[in-house]
Amino acid sequence: MRSVVFPMFRSDFTPIRLVDILQRVPENDWKWVLLDFDGAGLMPRRMTFHQLEEELVHREGGVELSWLELKDFSEGLWEEIDMRIVAVDWGARVEFDTFLDSGFYVAIEARDSGEWEAWEGALEGFVGSLEMDFCK
Repeated sequence: MRSVVFPMFRSDFTPIRLVDILQRVPENDWKWVLLDFDGAGLMPRRMTFHQLEEELVHREGGVELSWLELKDFSEGLWEEIDMRIVAVDWGARVEFDTFLDSGFYVAIEARDSGEWEAWEGALEGFVGSLEMDFCK
């Protein structure tokens, strides 16, 4: 498993958004599990921020999204502060603290409005594409 850490802002101070990272992921039918989120924008499934927060706190295993739901969500965000999202097979279970043990395809984490970390599990080349584009 490989990972890469890179800043949330380019050298010209423009942000690197989740939507930019997802452009390096091919269309897929994976289950995307949102395990943590703090930020601003349009929440998935027309939820309010408070509803999403409640689901993340009270629902075991995070909020499950399809690829299209995740893409819509990412396109509606204008700020990512903290986030953890993991792509797995639909039958897989993901836990917040052990997400790297979940047999995942991709995992993405935003940390404190400062940096991203991305891991490649079964999607070879993902981390390399991020290194080429965002670690200059």
